[in-house]
Amino acid sequence: MPGGFAGVDVFFVISGFLMTGIIFRGLENNHLLIFLLS
Repeated sequence: MPGGFAGVDVFFVISGFLMTGIIFRGLENNHLLIFLLS
């Protein structure tokens, strides 16, 4: 199934992009520590 590997790559790229955005927003708002401890 050649299309499966592309789907996995796209999933990791999107999830990594979302997590990076959430982390940077947390740093801007100084809520990163609270976010990690909750």
